[in-house]
Amino acid sequence: IKSHFINWIGALFYLQIVLRYFLPENKLLAKVQNPKFQLAILAPLGLIIILVVYHFILDLSASHYVSRNSEVTANVFLSIVTQDIPYHRYGLLHLNHIFDWIVNLIGWGAIPAISVLALFKNKMGFEFRMVLLPILAYSLLFFFFNPILGMARDWDLFSIAAPFVIAIPIFQLSRAEETTNFISSANKAILIMALLGICRLTVEAVPSLQAKRLLNVGEHLHKTYYAGSVVPLTWGMRAYSDFDDEWFTNKVLQIEESSTIGNDTMMAHFLTQTGLEMIDRKGNSLNAANYFVKALNYAPGYEVATRNAAMQFMYIGDYSTGLFYAQELLKANERLDYLQIAANCAIELKNNALAIDYCNRILAIEPQNKTAQAVLGQLNR
Repeated sequence: IKSHFINWIGALFYLQIVLRYFLPENKLLAKVQNPKFQLAILAPLGLIIILVVYHFILDLSASHYVSRNSEVTANVFLSIVTQDIPYHRYGLLHLNHIFDWIVNLIGWGAIPAISVLALFKNKMGFEFRMVLLPILAYSLLFFFFNPILGMARDWDLFSIAAPFVIAIPIFQLSRAEETTNFISSANKAILIMALLGICRLTVEAVPSLQAKRLLNVGEHLHKTYYAGSVVPLTWGMRAYSDFDDEWFTNKVLQIEESSTIGNDTMMAHFLTQTGLEMIDRKGNSLNAANYFVKALNYAPGYEVATRNAAMQFMYIGDYSTGLFYAQELLKANERLDYLQIAANCAIELKNNALAIDYCNRILAIEPQNKTAQAVLGQLNR
């Protein structure tokens, strides 16, 4: 069971059990504890109060993206206002969020559905109703939560309701008149759940299917929530068997269609990691270099992609392009390894003046660099 602040919702209902025990004949308490009253009035009213305080009084809502420097309270609930590009395709009232909420609710929605039916049956005991009500309260509040990793992979959203779900079979078992019949019913329920989960088990057991699932999840996140989409994309890419495969190539193109030229660090990172993985598997190649170039279209100046582009073009013998990217690196940061790439390219291009300049700059950083000294000795003859 994952600990989460929303578990305190249960305290409100369990407190009612305590009050019922000490004040069994209180008429006002009996009216308040009516499930219809709580679902129709108390739950919506409580939710409105929480959201008004959060969004307007405390003004805590910042963005659905969580940065390292953001406050913990700044991203609990989704912002009502749609954010700027590239976070513009997700918000509290955006269709993408509504679709995600419905799909995820269907995933475990049988429990809230059964809870609704059970609550209105006269034979249902008061204590049992107080266990079921938090599940319904969470189902409603679930819509307003900020799925910090995107709903497709933020498992916290599923684990939050765990204490309430676990309480149901425990409560039933404690009141079962015939343990044998209860266990028989429980076994049937477990079998049904196992059958429902067998599809995912099959996918997870086959690496190629798992890779495709991760890439599909990453694509969905990239097109909707955006933040954090690079994680499943990168995992899926690394698990995929063949980057020249038509499916993988088309998948990358589909993801690019939802990307923003010049302002998409997620896509830039994914393409850079794909290029690096390609080098690890197949060695240096123009295809790998092109992934770095494409990454720079989405995040100009992205240092990791620029460095790898410079190195890769140098390794495959395209020294002019390698020198260009090395010079781009040096504009922002005069590092020793960047100067060495630039010097190597200049030497291969037989641009002696440029090579001498880079070697002198290398020696300014590392005076005892024997390679730079030897090159200067040969070029100054």
